Amino acid sequence: MRRKRLLSWVLTFAMIAGMFVVPARADNTTTITQDSPSGQMTITLEIPKKTPAASDLTYTAPAGLAYSGSEKTATVAAASGVTGMGDITVKYYSDAARTTEAAPKNVGTYYVGATVAEGDQYAASTAVLFGDGWTFTITASTPSSPAAPTKASATKNSITLNAVSGCEYSKDGTNWQNGTEFTGLLPSTEYTFYQRVKATANTNASAASSATISTTADTYAMTITLTIKAKDPATVTKAPTAKTGLTFNGGDQALVNAGTASGGTMQYALGANATTAPSTGWDTVIPTGKAVGTYYVWYRVVGDADHTDVAAACITVGIGQTSLTAQGVTIYAIPDQNSTGSQLTPKPVVKHLGYLLKEDVDYTLSYGTNSEIGTEKGTVTITGKGGYNGTLEKKFNIILPAYSGTLTVTAPARTPTARRSAQPRT
Repeated sequence: MRRKRLLSWVLTFAMIAGMFVVPARADNTTTITQDSPSGQMTITLEIPKKTPAASDLTYTAPAGLAYSGSEKTATVAAASGVTGMGDITVKYYSDAARTTEAAPKNVGTYYVGATVAEGDQYAASTAVLFGDGWTFTITASTPSSPAAPTKASATKNSITLNAVSGCEYSKDGTNWQNGTEFTGLLPSTEYTFYQRVKATANTNASAASSATISTTADTYAMTITLTIKAKDPATVTKAPTAKTGLTFNGGDQALVNAGTASGGTMQYALGANATTAPSTGWDTVIPTGKAVGTYYVWYRVVGDADHTDVAAACITVGIGQTSLTAQGVTIYAIPDQNSTGSQLTPKPVVKHLGYLLKEDVDYTLSYGTNSEIGTEKGTVTITGKGGYNGTLEKKFNIILPAYSGTLTVTAPARTPTARRSAQPRT
């Protein structure tokens, strides 16, 4: 009877349990309380943990997928709201079936999966979990260009470059080789060579650097005999001579008579003294002088292609003063022009004197006091300076004839004009 009652309770509980969902707890126990004539009944049930699925997880691909030499890392984590799951381990595979694991380092496509350890509410996964799109691809990177190529050696027909690890080389920028030697070149010719980091499974070829390198000259064995002949000196065949008797005449005068030379060209220059030849001003034209004084005329011979120069030498030349006694003097009387009528009233007087003299002359002037029409007498004294010397006293007569009307007397042009003075009569 007791067994039948116990069996009835078990069947009743089974029916009740089928009507309710009993939540799983960490201690895997569930307590059910039911009123019955005999009192309270406690039953312990074992509830299984949930099996993890890919939908319980989220996937994030790694950033920076260009090849770097280091492994890329994706992220797989529990989805939002999922708790009680154990540690998640991310795995990488080279095939979509996730059968062959591979380190995600080199260029290529990688497939991601995950395994889950047992947790409070989830059992451990029994297979690799993955979802659509759980994949990423590592692409090739491009290294920086290397330094320009450098020459290791060269002959007249070949050039060898210095080898750089990981690089390849070209003579035209199109065809590349691993070796550094280039043959079949022309002597004494410049070539442009290129160097770049060559491509690998994980990297592209870099941009190329270039440099210009020449082959050596084509040489021949030969003997050359040189006979060097020293140049002969040029010759002064006729030395210049000083002009003599030069005196001031108001113009430029050649200072020397020309000389001649063979094997070169004679040149002249004026110097500051008779001891030091001038460094500039040399010319084939003979120098001239104008003012009274001493001149230092230097001459030399500049040799041609086959002759050496002749050193400079000096000639001293002087220009002396000119005597005033040899110079003509003309005096002009210019009557007063401020009177009109049949007879000039008052009688014409000497207003001033015109003259014609050469430059650099001082003079003084005096004349008589006779007020009658007729002869005015006077004397001019001329004293030389600059280009002239001596003193010249010149007497003159001024004739003032009777006349009517306006008398106009014009002095001739004077060039140059010297100082003049006028003294009116009282």
